[in-house]
Amino acid sequence: MSESQKAAEVITRLSGLVRSGLGAQQALAEVAANLESLPSASVHRFNVVWRVANRVGGSLSAALDRLAEVFAAESSHQLEIELAFAGPRSTARLVLWLPVVSLVLGELLGMRPFEAIFHTPLGFISVAIGVILMLFGRIWSHAILRRAQSEGHDPGLPFDLVNLGLSAGLPVGDARIQAAKDFELEAESIKDLDELAAQSRRSGAQLSSLLSTAADLARQRKHYADSEQVARLGVRLMIPIGVLVLPAFVLMAIVPLAISLLSSGQI
Repeated sequence: MSESQKAAEVITRLSGLVRSGLGAQQALAEVAANLESLPSASVHRFNVVWRVANRVGGSLSAALDRLAEVFAAESSHQLEIELAFAGPRSTARLVLWLPVVSLVLGELLGMRPFEAIFHTPLGFISVAIGVILMLFGRIWSHAILRRAQSEGHDPGLPFDLVNLGLSAGLPVGDARIQAAKDFELEAESIKDLDELAAQSRRSGAQLSSLLSTAADLARQRKHYADSEQVARLGVRLMIPIGVLVLPAFVLMAIVPLAISLLSSGQI
């Protein structure tokens, strides 16, 4: 089970306790141990929503249900990302282990590459340079994989927090002030909120619906960007493989095997 799915289940349980009539703090105490086992990023998002909802007086169970839905959607997306990551990760590991496998296989076949490595200067220097290239290739490949991993921020959270204030009957300006007390609103989010408020005044559309839609769209854009990043992994991993790993393979495996075969007169 993914961390987001665990978070969704804990928040759903907490929402059910609140809806059943328990006080907020009593319900929170019932799931405190489960909350502590969640990742810090998930706990932080919950704490922000919990504090804002309790302070503005909006529907706590509705706020928790919304957060649980977000975590559940993230869990499904994370599963897709992990499956997409599996191929590039396996490729990186396989290529990095190829020289070692080749040397061991050559030794088992009687080609004696290790003798060439430890008893000839050329073999030793070749493998030493190959190891250095391989280490740099490993670092480069892991850096590419790390950069492709999704960031933990939730671009839809500012819209949901302002919506909490609106559900409690606050004007949009006051709702935004209450949200900003627990969550730093970025300039882009503030601009989007102003545009949505202006659209609501101009068209008469319900602002809460506009905010919910904006939150969903922001998360969808992030999910699309994450998926696109992973889709490019295969191409990006070919750069360190071609520039460093393949030359390292030649230096670590092919050169010692060739030296061994030449010294034994087999070629």
